[in-house]
Amino acid sequence: MPERYEPPGHGAGQRARARRKAATKSTADGLPAHSFQTLLGDLATLALNPVVLPTEYQTAITVSTKPTPLQRQAFDLLGVNPNQTVPITVTG
Repeated sequence: MPERYEPPGHGAGQRARARRKAATKSTADGLPAHSFQTLLGDLATLALNPVVLPTEYQTAITVSTKPTPLQRQAFDLLGVNPNQTVPITVTG
């Protein structure tokens, strides 16, 4: 009887990791497991807050909230640095 074909990445170890991820609802590094939609929802919670400094010139800047560990890892994987992509506008 010929051996059963197993596509790459579908071995017993892969199935065990998938079962563990489903049971704990977290990844191997302890972050919450997400679907693509829930990950996008989590990333969307990063906020840009406009701040006007109470000075003679009323300087306005935009400050981003601190990313969660999950957001930081996702941004790293995407090659995005939210601190560098935040538009800063100085007025006055």
